[in-house]
Amino acid sequence: MLVDTGKMNRDPEPQTSSFMMKQQDGRYDWLLVALIVAVAFFLRFYRLASVPPGVSGDELFNAIDAQLIGGGHWPIFFEGNYGREAFFFYLMAASIKLFGNTIVAVRLPAVLLGTGYVLLAFLLGRHLFNRRVGLLAAALIAVSLWPVMGSRWGLRAVSLTFLTALTVYFFHRAVSIDRFGKLSNGRFSCWLLAGVSLGLTFYTYIPSRVFPAVFIAWFGWLAWWQREGARRYWRQFLLALLIACLVFAPFGWYMFQYPDKVNQRINTMSSTLSEWQNGNPAAVLESVLGVLFMFSFVGDDKWRYHVSGQPVFDPVTSLFFYLGIGLCLWFAFAQKRDASKWAPAPTYALVLLWLGAMLAANAVTEANPSFLRAAGAVVPVYLIAGIGMDAAGQWLIKKWPRLSLSPLIPVVVVLGLGITAVSTWHSYFHVWGNHPEVREIYAAQTAVMAAFLEEQPPPNDVRVYVADPYAYGAAPRTMSYYNDLQLTWFTSSRIFPWDDSAAANWYLVPADEPLALLEQLPPEVAEGGTMIPFADGQDAFMWYQVPQTAVFPSPARILNQAYQHGPTLLGYDWPDTLYRGETVPLLLYWQIPEDIQVQDNQETYVQVFLEDDNKHMWGMSSDLLGYPQAGWRPGDQAVQQIWFEIPDGLPPEPMTLRFELANNNGAETYPLIDEAVNRSAPFVALGKPLADFVPTANMPVWADTLVLKDASLSTMTEPGLPINLSLDWLALQAPPQDYQVRLTLTDPPSGTILAEQVEGILPDVYPTSQWQAGEQLRTLHRLSIPIEIPAGVTTPELHVSLESTAAATIPLTQGRSKVATIELVLRDHQFEMPSIDQPHDARFGEDIRLLGYDLELNRGDTIGLTLYWQAINTPDSSYTVFNHLRDENGEIVAQFDSPPVGAAWLTSAWLPGEIIVDSRQILLPAEQSGSFSIALGWYDENGRLPVIIADQPQPDDQFIIPNIVID
Repeated sequence: MLVDTGKMNRDPEPQTSSFMMKQQDGRYDWLLVALIVAVAFFLRFYRLASVPPGVSGDELFNAIDAQLIGGGHWPIFFEGNYGREAFFFYLMAASIKLFGNTIVAVRLPAVLLGTGYVLLAFLLGRHLFNRRVGLLAAALIAVSLWPVMGSRWGLRAVSLTFLTALTVYFFHRAVSIDRFGKLSNGRFSCWLLAGVSLGLTFYTYIPSRVFPAVFIAWFGWLAWWQREGARRYWRQFLLALLIACLVFAPFGWYMFQYPDKVNQRINTMSSTLSEWQNGNPAAVLESVLGVLFMFSFVGDDKWRYHVSGQPVFDPVTSLFFYLGIGLCLWFAFAQKRDASKWAPAPTYALVLLWLGAMLAANAVTEANPSFLRAAGAVVPVYLIAGIGMDAAGQWLIKKWPRLSLSPLIPVVVVLGLGITAVSTWHSYFHVWGNHPEVREIYAAQTAVMAAFLEEQPPPNDVRVYVADPYAYGAAPRTMSYYNDLQLTWFTSSRIFPWDDSAAANWYLVPADEPLALLEQLPPEVAEGGTMIPFADGQDAFMWYQVPQTAVFPSPARILNQAYQHGPTLLGYDWPDTLYRGETVPLLLYWQIPEDIQVQDNQETYVQVFLEDDNKHMWGMSSDLLGYPQAGWRPGDQAVQQIWFEIPDGLPPEPMTLRFELANNNGAETYPLIDEAVNRSAPFVALGKPLADFVPTANMPVWADTLVLKDASLSTMTEPGLPINLSLDWLALQAPPQDYQVRLTLTDPPSGTILAEQVEGILPDVYPTSQWQAGEQLRTLHRLSIPIEIPAGVTTPELHVSLESTAAATIPLTQGRSKVATIELVLRDHQFEMPSIDQPHDARFGEDIRLLGYDLELNRGDTIGLTLYWQAINTPDSSYTVFNHLRDENGEIVAQFDSPPVGAAWLTSAWLPGEIIVDSRQILLPAEQSGSFSIALGWYDENGRLPVIIADQPQPDDQFIIPNIVID
């Protein structure tokens, strides 16, 4: 049964009963609204600092950026953390300025905005439909889980909810549609406010970018529905859009300049669209179904922003929502009829367009519906539910007028709202707030540690260490919201620090991140501490109290390797017997020197290299030090555990470990104070026989004794460049004699041998006659490819064979000797002298000559430099060219170092007499002018090549191009 649109959606005549309150009692509406707003504020503000149970990384990131606002720093977009719009950050900055940098101040703007759109829901419902819909929508938003949760985080999505509701309110007030759907003159100020509000929405959250389409589509619908009325408004409508564009303009210009920055987050989430573009439309359907099901079946399955899997509505309220959807669709798209009874109402179309636009972001990202991304849909969702509830109440009253349902229905509604409020309270404060995943996301154990230290403050002479996986950044900042104690942070899975000078050391270690070095630690730690629980009794963290008399571990192998601006490596421990193929614990002992200058936290990595006597690297391990610089004090000590893999094929020859400290995982190393002591004592790794190994059919086997398990090499090279090859062997039985390996590079069609060499297999270290059955080893080889290769040879084959030391061939009993097909990259060789603008004759070393150069000053930003080289002989090394642009004072203002640019980049592949054209661009520094020169030359790992001009050595081994004038 359809309900009369003219009487359902507008306040009835005085004689018509209302299921909420008679029309003449509307003066009490504001008392109800005040009560609803008070309840909303309470649910959003109560225990704001403790639920969520800590601070999430996103909130922390936002708070840091908000504190930077001011003092000439007024960003319109925040580029960090995948990019964030700025509106909410200015509110957070004001809150922090007023109330201090506290958790409440960080989250208060969300509370106020969330409470504010409760009031807006009432105003919208009353203006768009009737007072009953407004009261119902406001009450539902006040007590429902989704809007309550979204109003308690320091996240910007709530600002989208508020400003979209405010914009819709002003736009509809500006158009002013009466109860019969007739357009009348609205207030001009509403058009202005609508434009400002619409422009500000762009500064809230990503889904706002589709929001203007709601009003463009709606005005088009108005023009179709009542053309004459719409004609009166098109100028005001365009004015509102113009004002919105002016407000949006600064951000719009930023978007135009930096599209990659403002679309960072979109690019990481648009997986569904990518699937569509790749020919998988089912992914879009799955995402759309996820959005549709979120209201009454399955909600967001992640715990970060909602109770996992819980839908928006309970079963009963969802029926009213779907009824409201049906009514909106009917009244928005039914055929035009008598305006007093069946006329389609523009308000329904507006609400549907608003809802669809704000859910679109969810529909094109992933199958899981994110309640946070759908935040802009909160108000239209509950308005639609209010429409359904109002319609159901009206229908019941009219269906059974003799039952006097008018006083009963408000009681049922209030009871239902009360049940919803209790359910929200339980779901949020008890279920969600105490869930392990939520505690992990919001670093709840940090809040419990802070509360513990407040209740039981440590004595002044006690050193307090706090463990956390995010010890380098997020964890200390989170703790700063709870107390200002001086704490030392470390990562419990990597390192254990201590202070010998303290009266005692306290350690607070999360229950889910236990200490990794218990066996090496004092009994006061190894035998357990005191478990401190969360409020619900679940384990939060372990508290260890270690007295000054405790005996901390010390290294058995002493190094005392000092690093500039870093800790000293006192020594190390690892197993006395090492076996190839094992991963073993390596303990490193550190001490902070007395003259240390503490710096800001940087991610310092410990790098350990396994090298032979020739400094060839066989293995490497890198791990975060786990002890941030901000906590360093002179004399502090720490033991760190690194797991190190001993390679399977490591030869049984003396090896050493080399230790380095580096920032940013190797970007910048700490200089060594003494180069001589950064290595461990030599050691030899033994082999553990591999029992019952059966070679696969493609593995070559010689004399049923040696198996070549694998060969590693680059299969693309060029003439003159050696092939570096590693061979992994396994002995099926103990070899009866010493073998040597023959490497042969052949041309398959002709059988021509292009390169060949024979060498023993670890002859001086561990010859094959000493290998045991089941033993695995790796050997390294280098086969030089001649520069001159016969024409037409592009894909030679590399073969491996075995011989005795007497050159007797060892028979191949399984597989093939071919290990790889090599692709030769051939290039043209130039021998004719080209035209050169500035001819010269300079010799670099014994093998390279500079014939001259061309110089071109490109307008504005680069110098074009073409160098003409000639190979006197084939160089025996691969050299690099340096180009230094120097000013009149000899200072280097720009440089470009690289091998020769082009196909002839490898100097060891040059042919005698060959001419190489090396064209390069030197980037000029900004705002540089005057007279400059270019110094150029060649170098490799052994230093620069000497430069000879007219039999005279040149200073500093460099050739000078003088008198380069830049205006």
